[in-house]
Amino acid sequence: MIKLQLTSPATSFHHVTALRSSNYRKFCQRLSSITSSPHVRCHSNSVDVVGMFDSRNRVPDVDRYRITFQNGVFRLSTHKHGQIASSDNQFCDHKPSHVGHSGTILLLLESPHKCEYLNGDPRNPVAPAQGQTGKRIDSCLEHILNAQCNAHVMGRINSGSRVIVANPVQFQTSLWTIHRESLRVQKTSSRGGWEPLRNAVWKTLWDVNQIQKDFLCRLQFYCPDVVLNCCTSKLRKQVSCALCQCGLAPLTCEVPHPSTW
Repeated sequence: MIKLQLTSPATSFHHVTALRSSNYRKFCQRLSSITSSPHVRCHSNSVDVVGMFDSRNRVPDVDRYRITFQNGVFRLSTHKHGQIASSDNQFCDHKPSHVGHSGTILLLLESPHKCEYLNGDPRNPVAPAQGQTGKRIDSCLEHILNAQCNAHVMGRINSGSRVIVANPVQFQTSLWTIHRESLRVQKTSSRGGWEPLRNAVWKTLWDVNQIQKDFLCRLQFYCPDVVLNCCTSKLRKQVSCALCQCGLAPLTCEVPHPSTW
């Protein structure tokens, strides 16, 4: 059994949830073998994952782009100066607000991975979509808007609209900082990748009421005109249901995860 500890010092919140299925026994054994990580505590029949899901470790959503509409084509521009101070942030991100924009496109991923933290340490969050995911969004989002989502976006977005990049679950569900290995199976390795465990951790956290409530509150605060659901395929259903619950299904365009763009 793999236990996940969620904490919030500001509200004295403490919650433990667990992956109990025998399907994760091999991952439990692999985590148990990583004795150097301060985030793993081993017991006779379980492994505790601690210090990963503290509220202070959330990777905050960001306002990353502005959109202009020129000759029937959407164009992206970045902010000239960033408001979120971090030497590791590749972009000039702003903190999302209620003012200073003409509309909102909300781009949803699923959860942060290694590049979204300073040196991959979940205690030092930077911003969403760093690394290759951020580069692909930067180079391909214009095409996605104009080619795949044109009918969805047209008429709902004006020049001056913003693009917010967000994760429904703002914690590192991949547990990369513990195992530091690929999510996918490597040809040179006899062991499987960690993606099934990432998906299971994500779903387990998603089932915690506070996690979904936080996501729904963020949706209400951003009041998006268009939502790009770019969540990975095995986790997209949960996000789609939440969007439907908020009445945002008609405004949503489902798009592959940017890692595949």
